Amino acid sequence: MAFNAPILGPKGVGMMGDDGKLTVAARDAFTAQVLLLLAGGNKDGKGPKISSLLPISFPPVPGPKLVDPDRLLLKPTDPMGDLFWFDPSPLALLMSPVIVDPEKAYQKIIVTNLYEPIVKMLNVNGNLNAPPLFDPTCFFDVEVDIPQFLIELNAALLDPKLQTAFDVKYKVGVPKLVDLALQLPKLFGAPPVPTLPIPPIPDFDFIIFPDLFLGLLSIPIEILKPDVMIDLIKMPPSPPALFLKIGEIALGLLLKLLEKLGMLVILPKLLVATMIVILQNMVSMMVCDMIGMILGTGQLVKLAGTVLGLS
Repeated sequence: MAFNAPILGPKGVGMMGDDGKLTVAARDAFTAQVLLLLAGGNKDGKGPKISSLLPISFPPVPGPKLVDPDRLLLKPTDPMGDLFWFDPSPLALLMSPVIVDPEKAYQKIIVTNLYEPIVKMLNVNGNLNAPPLFDPTCFFDVEVDIPQFLIELNAALLDPKLQTAFDVKYKVGVPKLVDLALQLPKLFGAPPVPTLPIPPIPDFDFIIFPDLFLGLLSIPIEILKPDVMIDLIKMPPSPPALFLKIGEIALGLLLKLLEKLGMLVILPKLLVATMIVILQNMVSMMVCDMIGMILGTGQLVKLAGTVLGLS
């Protein structure tokens, strides 16, 4: 049955193929986000795609001020810039061939050796006992179009200004649906906490990357611990609130990791943009996992993954 299929796999978000490797769509989505972030910058944390969907800054803090090579060229009298809320890079387009070429080091080291194992680890199975009342598409092994109702419901949850129109059109208030969703863990039990096996360390070219790799993999393990999961399940099922809460926890863990490795003062802008996209997508994957562990692997999971830009 599709409802118990891997949440990030072909029947769900579509990030991981049956061969256990990232799909072309997932690789392209990742590199496109990195390039867009570099080109547009991350002023006030509003650069990542998720910030245009949810009313939050990501990351929520600017980080320490460091010398920005781009500002050094364009604003030599004011070369200091925020680490995470950095200025646009005029060299972003020149980096594009290096980032998207599967034969170049960026794809092999970052996308294949660093990002793909994280996706593989978070590709857990959907709820075996998913209630078909709430996502009946879980029980179809064929591809179905995402119902317009679900698309508009998702938009209404993301943007309160659309909730009145949704309520009038469907005669079902968004708050009522939210209240119903709150009862799911009580009716069907809390979703099982998945076991996340640490993949073997790939063969890295840089001596610091194995520690960074293991540290990034430890972030979902910390967040998906039973006590943290219980707190997250108790929250109102608001996508912005859930993403922000998980994002705050994940960012705190990432900052501790980068500080421990001594990387906060040496990160080039490309690596900063890459870390932001990895963190954003990691949080997005965990949001999809929570949906799938409660409702099963259906079109709601696919919709969430599409809206969050995972594939």
